[in-house]
Amino acid sequence: MQNKKIKNTLKKSLGQHILKDRDCLERIVGCAGLSENSRVLEIGAGPGNLTTMLCDAAGEVIAVELDRDFMERLHRLENTYDNLHVIHADILGLDLFETLKPPGGWAVVANLPYQITTKILLKLLSAGRELFTDLFLTVQKEVGERLCSPPGSKRYGAISVYTYYKAAPEILFDIPAEAFTPPPRVDSCLIRLAIRDKPPFEVEDENFFNFVRACFSQRRKKLANAAGHAWPKIKTGELRSILPGWGFDPSARPETLSPEDFGRLYNNLLKS
Repeated sequence: MQNKKIKNTLKKSLGQHILKDRDCLERIVGCAGLSENSRVLEIGAGPGNLTTMLCDAAGEVIAVELDRDFMERLHRLENTYDNLHVIHADILGLDLFETLKPPGGWAVVANLPYQITTKILLKLLSAGRELFTDLFLTVQKEVGERLCSPPGSKRYGAISVYTYYKAAPEILFDIPAEAFTPPPRVDSCLIRLAIRDKPPFEVEDENFFNFVRACFSQRRKKLANAAGHAWPKIKTGELRSILPGWGFDPSARPETLSPEDFGRLYNNLLKS
């Protein structure tokens, strides 16, 4: 009855799919390895299915929820758990550095709203180690595969490079669509992004990821053409002769380059 009531209040505009399967919820909390010293940010708390388990396992939980229809229930949980603080807000507009104090050492455990998964992810990763140690996120399986894909794979792209630069990504387990209410059209998975203390390689300019995105926008073209599109300061013909000297095959596809390769290519372009 409770699930039916929740289903009737869900809003398609918010992309809401509530994880109801208790075994999956328990497994998520178990994967997070929480203790009484853990501080957790939950995004999209919904009716509090995951929230209660987080409160039982962690020392401090901040639960953020945009949908006002869930706030009465969440505030009741807040009165039950003295380690829970509920915030009614849009996570994309929330100042994380003002919200999570003291900064550093926070984990995120969340079933992300599908429609804004990438925007939330980029916000969390940009905060990086200053706020977070780990992100445990339920996302669409296709998104999880894209975030964790190695070079040369079908789903490898610019977001894969950025995620790898900021964190060590891995898929922990798959979650079937029927574990949610209402069931989404695709399966999901839990991913862990272990935030890096420092990047795995150095790049010398903040526009590096714009360069990577531009290269992948030409992913079917050869590297000389894709890099020429992304770096118009050097003509494609000139790049064909320069790239071998930097250790790159001008005929390779951008998707075959590792994140470190992209970093090395970009740094060479900056110096050329």
